[in-house]
Amino acid sequence: MKTIEVELLTDPGNNAVMRLPGRKGAGVLVQGDTLRSLLETAASVRTLAGGGSEELKAEAEALEEMLGDIYSWYELAIRDDKPFC
Repeated sequence: MKTIEVELLTDPGNNAVMRLPGRKGAGVLVQGDTLRSLLETAASVRTLAGGGSEELKAEAEALEEMLGDIYSWYELAIRDDKPFC
Protein backbone atom coordinates (compact mmCIF):
# COMPACT_ATOMS: atom_id res chain seq x y z
CA MET A 1 0.00 0.00 0.00
CA LYS A 2 1.15 3.51 -0.76
CA THR A 3 0.31 6.75 0.96
CA ILE A 4 0.30 9.78 -1.33
CA GLU A 5 -1.02 13.30 -1.26
CA VAL A 6 -3.80 14.14 -3.69
CA GLU A 7 -5.30 17.46 -4.65
CA LEU A 8 -8.89 17.41 -3.35
CA LEU A 9 -11.11 19.59 -5.56
CA THR A 10 -14.36 19.09 -3.61
CA ASP A 11 -15.34 18.50 -0.03
CA PRO A 12 -14.81 14.88 1.00
CA GLY A 13 -17.97 12.86 0.69
CA ASN A 14 -19.57 9.97 -1.10
CA ASN A 15 -18.09 11.09 -4.42
CA ALA A 16 -15.01 13.29 -4.11
CA VAL A 17 -13.24 14.91 -7.06
CA MET A 18 -9.46 14.81 -6.85
CA ARG A 19 -6.32 14.98 -8.92
CA LEU A 20 -3.55 12.45 -8.48
CA PRO A 21 0.09 13.56 -8.60
CA GLY A 22 1.41 13.77 -12.16
CA ARG A 23 -2.05 13.82 -13.77
CA LYS A 24 -3.56 16.75 -15.69
CA GLY A 25 -7.16 15.65 -15.34
CA ALA A 26 -9.11 15.05 -12.20
CA GLY A 27 -10.77 11.81 -11.17
CA VAL A 28 -13.75 10.86 -9.06
CA LEU A 29 -13.53 8.72 -5.97
CA VAL A 30 -16.71 6.65 -5.80
CA GLN A 31 -17.40 4.75 -2.59
CA GLY A 32 -17.63 0.97 -2.99
CA ASP A 33 -21.31 0.77 -2.05
CA THR A 34 -22.14 3.45 -4.60
CA LEU A 35 -20.13 1.62 -7.25
CA ARG A 36 -22.01 -1.59 -6.47
CA SER A 37 -25.32 0.28 -6.82
CA LEU A 38 -24.24 1.65 -10.22
CA LEU A 39 -23.34 -1.87 -11.34
CA GLU A 40 -26.72 -3.20 -10.19
CA THR A 41 -28.51 -0.39 -12.04
CA ALA A 42 -26.52 -1.14 -15.19
CA ALA A 43 -27.53 -4.80 -14.91
CA SER A 44 -31.19 -3.75 -14.64
CA VAL A 45 -30.85 -1.52 -17.70
CA ARG A 46 -29.31 -4.42 -19.63
CA THR A 47 -32.23 -6.65 -18.65
CA LEU A 48 -34.81 -4.01 -19.58
CA ALA A 49 -33.02 -3.34 -22.87
CA GLY A 50 -33.41 -7.01 -23.81
CA GLY A 51 -36.54 -6.23 -25.84
CA GLY A 52 -35.07 -3.11 -27.45
CA SER A 53 -32.84 -2.48 -30.40
CA GLU A 54 -29.57 -4.35 -30.88
CA GLU A 55 -27.67 -1.10 -30.41
CA LEU A 56 -29.40 -0.42 -27.08
CA LYS A 57 -28.68 -3.95 -25.85
CA ALA A 58 -25.02 -3.68 -26.89
CA GLU A 59 -24.57 -0.34 -25.12
CA ALA A 60 -26.27 -1.62 -21.96
CA GLU A 61 -24.04 -4.70 -21.95
CA ALA A 62 -20.93 -2.54 -22.49
CA LEU A 63 -21.90 -0.27 -19.58
CA GLU A 64 -22.45 -3.22 -17.27
CA GLU A 65 -19.14 -4.77 -18.33
CA MET A 66 -17.19 -1.53 -17.74
CA LEU A 67 -18.67 -1.06 -14.28
CA GLY A 68 -18.18 -4.75 -13.52
CA ASP A 69 -14.50 -4.50 -14.40
CA ILE A 70 -14.07 -1.50 -12.10
CA TYR A 71 -15.95 -3.26 -9.30
CA SER A 72 -13.79 -6.39 -9.70
CA TRP A 73 -10.68 -4.19 -9.45
CA TYR A 74 -12.13 -2.60 -6.31
CA GLU A 75 -12.88 -5.98 -4.73
CA LEU A 76 -9.38 -7.22 -5.51
CA ALA A 77 -7.86 -4.13 -3.88
CA ILE A 78 -9.79 -4.49 -0.63
CA ARG A 79 -9.72 -8.29 -0.33
CA ASP A 80 -8.21 -9.32 2.99
CA ASP A 81 -6.68 -5.86 3.36
CA LYS A 82 -3.81 -6.96 1.12
CA PRO A 83 -3.18 -4.05 -1.28
CA PHE A 84 -1.46 -4.94 -4.52
CA CYS A 85 0.28 -1.67 -5.38
